[in-house]
Amino acid sequence: MPVTRRRVLPLSLAVLLLMSGCAFRESPASSAPEPAVLTFQASALALNRVPVDPPAPLPAAAAVEPYAILASKAIGADVIELRTDGSPADTVTAFLRRGDRLHEIGAAGYLPLIDPGMLEIQEVHAFSRTLIKISGFCGANCPVTYYVDPAPETPVLFLRIDAHGVEADADDDGTVDVIGTAGTQAECTLYTLEDNTLGAASLNRLFGAVSVRYDEAGRFFWAERPDGSVRIRMADHPIS
Repeated sequence: MPVTRRRVLPLSLAVLLLMSGCAFRESPASSAPEPAVLTFQASALALNRVPVDPPAPLPAAAAVEPYAILASKAIGADVIELRTDGSPADTVTAFLRRGDRLHEIGAAGYLPLIDPGMLEIQEVHAFSRTLIKISGFCGANCPVTYYVDPAPETPVLFLRIDAHGVEADADDDGTVDVIGTAGTQAECTLYTLEDNTLGAASLNRLFGAVSVRYDEAGRFFWAERPDGSVRIRMADHPIS
């Protein structure tokens, strides 16, 4: 039977669609390239370190204790207690109890801004020693971290930072240091112990970045720089 003019158009269109079948397939989404990995010269940290408050013995708390204990945790022979004094600000203060002695560590938060269960107390290893770490909050989006050395007869506040603390060998020298991070546009600081002196170096300034965060799993820093995002690792040779 002859093909009529009316049938030619649908038939031709069907052939074109078969020949260009990919025209209706969704193109695979192009994956964004991973940020470059740069290597930072760890020795440059020494040129940018500034001293921080040296370790100091924890002060003894007053014999009269008008405090309500909100939470406590035993670590070795010591007990870390979180207490409130019932003041209008409802300050939550961390203490270390050793036998019949009580030592004040510092403010760790405020009620009802935080629940005491949010405050983390744990034993960690940093600066070639075992420390007690108390992670708290001085306000909204304002972390505070205490590192207490329980080894001396009078426990020592080894380091206090207004930041979230992470223990890591960031500069790959075999010693575990502390990385402090705070803020929405993250300010990242590396705390190291050199010649028995604590010092701090701003990684934002060293990396030329507006925001720096540490990736614990990958052991590198995410840095947001004016020219884009990069991943930075530390080693003893210049940036590649």
